[in-house]
Amino acid sequence: MHVSEISKMLGEERRLISYHLDTLEEHGFVESKHEISEHPKSKGKALRVYWTTDKVKGVIGEIKRM
Repeated sequence: MHVSEISKMLGEERRLISYHLDTLEEHGFVESKHEISEHPKSKGKALRVYWTTDKVKGVIGEIKRM
């Protein structure tokens, strides 16, 4: 997902979402890459797309075991 999608879903400012995603990436919970949008409304626009890492699955597994 990219920042705008997450921002809309959560009803928070993009700036705040970006800050927290950068922090999560710094600590290995998410990874990102830059892509060019193919969506008709934003075709050609550069986007930074994020996804969770296996570290998140590990943390969720630990929480479930509690």
